[in-house]
Amino acid sequence: MVSLGAGPRDTEWKKGAAAMSKDQPKTQIELLIEIEKAALAEGKWASRAMVQRITTEG
Repeated sequence: MVSLGAGPRDTEWKKGAAAMSKDQPKTQIELLIEIEKAALAEGKWASRAMVQRITTEG
């Protein structure tokens, strides 16, 4: 049996979801920007964070 740990940014995603549920768009946008930067620095796609940020910004 293989046990997989949490993803590298699971904590940040949870914080973003909490900010969204508390109607804190500025905080959510700031967290999404950090997720984007981290993903891009690792050479990974950051499309989920980008889409959510753009949607939140309106």
